[in-house]
Amino acid sequence: MPKDDIFTDRKAYLQQYLTMNQASRFILVVFWAILALHCVLLYYYIPYMAITKLLLVPTLLFYLLLKENPENSAVPRRFFYAGLGFALVGDMLLIIVNTTFFLSGMIAFILMMLCYSIFFLRLQPVRRMGIKKILITLCCYGSAAVAAYHFLAAELGKYKWPVFIYMFIIACMAAIAVNLTTSLRYGMAAMQRFVPACLVFTLSNTLLALNRFYWHGGNKVYILVMITYGVAQYLFVTGMAKCYQKKTPDLI
Repeated sequence: MPKDDIFTDRKAYLQQYLTMNQASRFILVVFWAILALHCVLLYYYIPYMAITKLLLVPTLLFYLLLKENPENSAVPRRFFYAGLGFALVGDMLLIIVNTTFFLSGMIAFILMMLCYSIFFLRLQPVRRMGIKKILITLCCYGSAAVAAYHFLAAELGKYKWPVFIYMFIIACMAAIAVNLTTSLRYGMAAMQRFVPACLVFTLSNTLLALNRFYWHGGNKVYILVMITYGVAQYLFVTGMAKCYQKKTPDLI
């Protein structure tokens, strides 16, 4: 192929990449706008908040699809996309917070965390160098979980086992995300995105549990739940986008 043709192809690819990058940045702006609008609607308890809540995950999914290109075909993505699907189902179920839908929503988010965990393991299987980090993470999460569980035990009622299982799964997801920091290729994405995402997601669920079982409801606390939840999903998704980056510059 002549040099001029190679230069033209590279220039066209670069222009296309920059255009897609601008579009993806715009999508993130839209995501934060939707989250802000959702919090306002939630504060005033306007019914349209159900619509804005269900737009959060699809907006992030659209952003991620814009980041796809032939170069990142080696990144295992099916479980991550499945996790986003379960997150959307969980959002849908938790629009109405009653006994049936709350438990179903918990199951949906457990499936989300399992999918994310499998995705992390496919990026970086557990090796000897990661075992110590996994054990330290599990000990930290376990200590916090035991304290929280005892604090809420009297209020949990029939949710004791579901909450216990949920705590165990979220601790495992965080430990596997920490294990990913040992990866040469994906370690930076884990440190900058996935590990913080697990921590913020844990905070979001802690606030939700306190609001549900201890404070017995309240829109203002639920606004904090949604903000932290939105930040967590943003970190998960932009972490996935970082995993896509190989030959292209880091523009997230």
